Amino acid sequence: YNPKLACIFDVVNTLKEKLYDTEYRTELEFLYIEHLLHGAVLRFLKYEEGKKDIEKISDLIKNDFPKWRKNKYYKRQHWKYKVMCNLAYYKAIPMLKKVFG
Repeated sequence: YNPKLACIFDVVNTLKEKLYDTEYRTELEFLYIEHLLHGAVLRFLKYEEGKKDIEKISDLIKNDFPKWRKNKYYKRQHWKYKVMCNLAYYKAIPMLKKVFG
């Protein structure tokens, strides 16, 4: 585990500060889904220390984008992608490890 993996939180927070209340909110929401809920979760899943980061990701999505499943870009994704995102959202870490780990 490398603590630098957690830099993703700083990046998305900076983007949120600039884009949350703009015409690009939908795109920002998908960046959260793609880079946090999907990509970062897959990286954190490899490490026991990453469990807290996966929980943090789920909480961020719940707070910032509670209707993320309605995102037009997310809706275009493959069902496997959606399963992975939903398992991460519900913090189903043992299932995630079994299926994607």
